Amino acid sequence: MNIGRPVRQEPLLVPDHEPISGSRMWQVEDGRLFGPARGAGWPPGGPLWAWCPRASLHDERPVPHARCTCGIYAMRSAGSLGRPAAIAARSWAARWNPAFVLGEVHLWGRVFEHDLGWRAEWARPVGLYRTWDPSLDVSMQELLERYGLDVRVRGEDEPPRQLVPA
Repeated sequence: MNIGRPVRQEPLLVPDHEPISGSRMWQVEDGRLFGPARGAGWPPGGPLWAWCPRASLHDERPVPHARCTCGIYAMRSAGSLGRPAAIAARSWAARWNPAFVLGEVHLWGRVFEHDLGWRAEWARPVGLYRTWDPSLDVSMQELLERYGLDVRVRGEDEPPRQLVPA
């Protein structure tokens, strides 16, 4: 997922009670959400904590790091997902034939702001958009219940929230 160039080199420190809302896509397999490249599985009912497979390049912690691409990615708006999601779905479908869903995610902790989105330390899915893949191997209702999610209607893009660096 291309979230553009960094806006600043310092992370924002976003509290969990005032998260940033972003949009992202997930791969669905066996009724569970995974990163689009079949990365970490998202735990039902709980947040996902970012880790870095190359953390030794930046002293293990913190994640995400300014000199790395690690972190949990989200786009600023649902409208920004359309083209990247379509390209990714076509490219991955040729290899693995996965099913994808698009949705809204809350981000907090250390967050790096980029032109088109964010890289965060913590994230939790909060809703799925009505544009899901009909080839899912699980009913949409089952997925919504497992993760405690709402169905979201993709509306007009909202202006970005004003953020203050840490």
